Amino acid sequence: MHRRFGIWLLLGLLVGACVPQAQGAQPSATPILIPPFFPIPETGLRYCYDATGLVACPAAGEVMFGQDANYIGADLVYTDHGDGTLTDPITGLTWQQLQSGARLDQAQAAQTCHALDLAGYDDWRLPSIQELFSIADMSGLPGAAFFINSAFDLRYADPTGQYVDGMPFDLAGQTWSASLAADGGQAYVYNFFNGDLHTYPTDGNFFYRCVRGAVYGQNDLANNDDGTLTDTASGLVWQQADSLYDLNWDGALAYCENLSLAGYDDWRLPDSKELASLAFALDSLFISSASDTHYWSATTRADTPDEAYSLCVGSCTALNGASLGSGSLRSEPKFRDEVAPGSDKLARCVRGGARRAINGPYTVDSDLPNLVVEANAAGQLLGISAETLLNALGSTNPTDPQVQKAAFILNVEVEELRAALRAHMLEATPLPST
Repeated sequence: MHRRFGIWLLLGLLVGACVPQAQGAQPSATPILIPPFFPIPETGLRYCYDATGLVACPAAGEVMFGQDANYIGADLVYTDHGDGTLTDPITGLTWQQLQSGARLDQAQAAQTCHALDLAGYDDWRLPSIQELFSIADMSGLPGAAFFINSAFDLRYADPTGQYVDGMPFDLAGQTWSASLAADGGQAYVYNFFNGDLHTYPTDGNFFYRCVRGAVYGQNDLANNDDGTLTDTASGLVWQQADSLYDLNWDGALAYCENLSLAGYDDWRLPDSKELASLAFALDSLFISSASDTHYWSATTRADTPDEAYSLCVGSCTALNGASLGSGSLRSEPKFRDEVAPGSDKLARCVRGGARRAINGPYTVDSDLPNLVVEANAAGQLLGISAETLLNALGSTNPTDPQVQKAAFILNVEVEELRAALRAHMLEATPLPST
C-alpha cells in the first residue's frame, strides 16, 4: 500500500469510528501503513555573516537576507536520562552519551553497537548518516567549539596534535555512520571536530556513537505536478528543478528569496540540515541541470566566514582531487568561481517545515561570553605556575576543546582542570560541560 494512501485510509477509519456500526459488524483488521516522519532539527547557527565575519542579521530585502540565522527552529536541547543516554525530543532518537573509547573499522563499529546493552536496552545500532548529522551543531569552531551539543561527551585523544598512527588532530572527531556509499567500499562519516561530512573506506578506523529508536531520515516524496515536490516525511516542499545557472552564495540567497513558484513566494535557501535531508533522494523525482553539482546551503562555516556549506551530488571531489562521495557536505568559497573541478554551484529552494523568519535578535553585539582565567589562583589549585597553565591552554579565554587538550598536556583529569578554572574566572560564566 502506498504511504500517502495509508494516510487517507487512517483518516477514513477515524471518521468511520464516529458512525454507528451495523449490528454484528467487526472492526477492520487491515494494517495501516503510516509514513515515516522526521522533522529536521535546527543547525544551531545563531549568528549572521558576510564574507569577512559577524554582521548584524540583515532584514528582508537587504543583501544576504535568507541566511541560516534569518530562519530559525527549535533549539538543540536533549533530555539527559542520567543513565548514559540522551533523547532528542525532535527526532525521538535516543543516543549513547559517550563517544566510543576506541576507534574501529565500520563493520566492527556496527557490530559493537548491535551488541551494546545500555540503560536496560539492547536494540542499539550504528546510526545512519541522516541520524548522525541530526545531532550536529553547525555553530562549531575547529579548535574552539565542537560541532555537537555539550550534552554529549566528546573527547580529544592526543595532546601532541596527532594520533600514534599519524592522524591529524582536527580529524579526530571522525565518526562512523551505517550508511554505505554506492560502491559499498566506503561509508559516510561526520567529523564533530571540523564539521565535514563525506565518505571514507570502511576499513579505516574511526570513532562511533550508538543510537536506538525508530529509523529516522527516510524521504517520502510526492510530485505535486506544479514544479514542486513535497516530502511528507519532513514536511518540506522543494523546488523540483534547480536554478540552472551558477550562482555565488549571495546570488543563491537572493534567487530563493525572490522565487515565486506554484502560487507561493515564501521560498528560501535551505540550511545545511534541510539540504542534507535530500542527500540520497536527488536522483529520483528531482530535475537536475548538471550531473555533478554543488547545491548551496544558507549555512556559513562560522570559523571561515568567507565559506558556506554546500551539498555535493554526483561525482564529488575535493580541490585536491580526493573523492568525497555523492551526498558529501563541505564548505565552499562564497564569492569565488573555483570550487571542485567541473562542478556547478546551484540553488534548490525550499519552503515549509518548522523554520520561522526573524531579523534578530542575533547581531554582532550578541557575541559569545568572554571567559578569562585568573591564572595564578587556578594554577595554585593544580600545583603549577600560571605560566605553565596558560601555555597549556593557549589562551586566558578558554573553550572546552582547549581545556581538554590542556588536561592531556598537564597530565591532569579534565574534570579537575575544569573545576580549577570555574573557581577562578573573572566572569562567572560556566565552562561547557562536554
